[in-house]
Amino acid sequence: MGRLRVLAAGGGDEPLLLVHGWPACARVFWPLLVSAPLGARFRIQAPDLPGFGRSAGGASGDTVTFARQVDAVLALAAQDAAGPIAVVGASFGARVVLEAVARRPELFGRVILLGPYLHRGLLRPGLAARVLARFPRQVRLLYRWPLSLLTGLWAVACGVAAAGPSRAWARQVFPLLADVARIRPGTLDVVGSIPDGRAHLRGLRVPVEIWFGARDRLLDTGQLAALASVPGVSLRCVEGGGHALHDSHAPELAAALLAGAGVPRGAAA
Repeated sequence: MGRLRVLAAGGGDEPLLLVHGWPACARVFWPLLVSAPLGARFRIQAPDLPGFGRSAGGASGDTVTFARQVDAVLALAAQDAAGPIAVVGASFGARVVLEAVARRPELFGRVILLGPYLHRGLLRPGLAARVLARFPRQVRLLYRWPLSLLTGLWAVACGVAAAGPSRAWARQVFPLLADVARIRPGTLDVVGSIPDGRAHLRGLRVPVEIWFGARDRLLDTGQLAALASVPGVSLRCVEGGGHALHDSHAPELAAALLAGAGVPRGAAA
């Protein structure tokens, strides 16, 4: 699977895994990683998925695939001998998490999907989609060094715009820029060809919470709202929220994680 960089924080008894979206990296979860209350309860891990951030190393011939993303999440989840873990996935990372949970439900005790990119038809039609369809080669250049710096700047700007300026984020601007700029062009192909994950939501043995922003401009919120009818799925529409809920509503997400009853050590999902 190759080298996987994982940011770790906290010293609590319960394991928590944070899985980022595209085109991002583990550092986008910084507000959660430095949360003292979360750190007191959880042992937190946030990986750079294969092809993203500092997990982009390895042989030049390595192929970035959706399966590798899922394998990385499962490998981290399986490392914890204490029992099922809690996991939060954002956007594309939420789709990766859903695939991992469907494959190995016994590893997971609580699942929160933030603005999950479940299938390609969930995207709102817009300028970005039209540009990608018409100029695919030119768009790929934005995920190759040194133009990938522009992708990093975009990620930083979106994070600051969503979360608001803060001293904690100010210290992370340049590390976040450097991490996102390492993205591989192949990740674009992975995101563009993900399999439809909606069928996984039915029959899961693990409760799934789906959060989405009422002002999400990337995903079709009507389709997400319709998932309320799926047994075992609880839905939370965040008023005033956009797509990057891990940035804009990090305190609310931390509070929800702390309010959860937790998973008994050694319990089966």
